[in-house]
Amino acid sequence: MSWFTRDEDGTYHVNLLDHSQLVRAEDFHFKASGSKYETVMERLFFELTKTYPDGSMTFAFQVFDGTEPTDRFVRFERKTDTVLNDVRDVLYSDEVSTAVNILSILLSVFPPTMALGIAIGFVYNTSQALDTYMEADRTGTLKTEHKVQLALAALSIIPAARGARLPRFIAKPSSPIRRVLWPARRRDSATSRASRRL
Repeated sequence: MSWFTRDEDGTYHVNLLDHSQLVRAEDFHFKASGSKYETVMERLFFELTKTYPDGSMTFAFQVFDGTEPTDRFVRFERKTDTVLNDVRDVLYSDEVSTAVNILSILLSVFPPTMALGIAIGFVYNTSQALDTYMEADRTGTLKTEHKVQLALAALSIIPAARGARLPRFIAKPSSPIRRVLWPARRRDSATSRASRRL
């Protein structure tokens, strides 16, 4: 389904709504603007084809002159096997995601490789969340959960960084604790001596 508005300067603002839900259970909403109606529709069709898996797609529409329909119809056809979708299918698959996160955890356990493990996990998970966010924004399906996931991915570096400093903290002498415990021990010894005298 498609509809448009036209400004006084001749700029078209066209909306394309895809209710098919063939890719996932969401309605895609694409928007584009331009001075030529046919060019804007071609741009919307291109964005639509980037969303679908490998195959081909045909798109036909009636041409408008200003706000009046004409007797012209245009048809576009394009393959939908984009390189970006192929990369996503491999890079963000469940198998790769599991392997990367396990590797990140294992590297983070040992101090010599801790920084590398933290960096791998942070870069991978943040890039995946950012890609999902941008794709949802492009297809008009952006929700609060996408923003939350992106924020959580970005904030995940904080506890990891704290953990990286933990061994250095443990290795240092805890002198404040000693200052609290030694006087207590002396008081306990003095109390026991007084008890023996009695």
